[in-house]
Amino acid sequence: MRRLFRHRPSASMIVAVTALVVALGGTAVAAGLVSGDSLIKKHSLSGNRLRNNTVTGTQIKVSTLGTVPSAALAAHATTAGSATTATTAANAINATNATNATNATNATNATNATTAATATNALSLGGIAASGYTQSNCTTTTGQIKGFASVDASASFSSSFVNVPGYNCSGQAVQAERLSVGEYEIKFLGSPVTIAIGTVSSDCGGNPCVGYVSVDPVSAGEWKVAVYNPGSSTLVDEGFQFITP
Repeated sequence: MRRLFRHRPSASMIVAVTALVVALGGTAVAAGLVSGDSLIKKHSLSGNRLRNNTVTGTQIKVSTLGTVPSAALAAHATTAGSATTATTAANAINATNATNATNATNATNATNATTAATATNALSLGGIAASGYTQSNCTTTTGQIKGFASVDASASFSSSFVNVPGYNCSGQAVQAERLSVGEYEIKFLGSPVTIAIGTVSSDCGGNPCVGYVSVDPVSAGEWKVAVYNPGSSTLVDEGFQFITP
């Protein structure tokens, strides 16, 4: 026996013995002794050589996979959601703008209408309301007539104060009474005015009657009036008009 193993077997002898074992033991023995990677050439198998549904995630290196079409759409789903939100926001802004635009139009019209009304008043009345041209105002700075009256004097005129037609800046009544032939007293109640003038207003057959009026102040807003016939210088009961500037 020592003679049989005195020399080491050569490499070729080892290969021959291995081949003999494989041949005798079949593929089961070969699979146990030899790696499959060394038996199959890289990139030599096609997909139709694999059985369906046999490759699982365990055999797949996920990091080497690209994005599949469905996954690409899913990746944009967040953006799409933002786009929807943006669209909704844009719609809301547009709606707000539309509302504001409507309000702005109404506001413009309202402003124009107000301005137009003011401009019309300003052009027509100098910026003063129509009622302002007949003011119940007795100040001396307005430049307006403070009062006027028309007295239909006659022998039958009241001997006590009665209201007569006219205007009084105080807003109160204008009154007159007959003192005697051709003499009258006239009052502008509540008026502070002390200046007045009068003129004869009677109609003598379609022609102005000859006459004149003498005015004598009694107190503020009150005067005595005498109507004269200039030819005879006698007092006469003739109607007269009275103005307080």
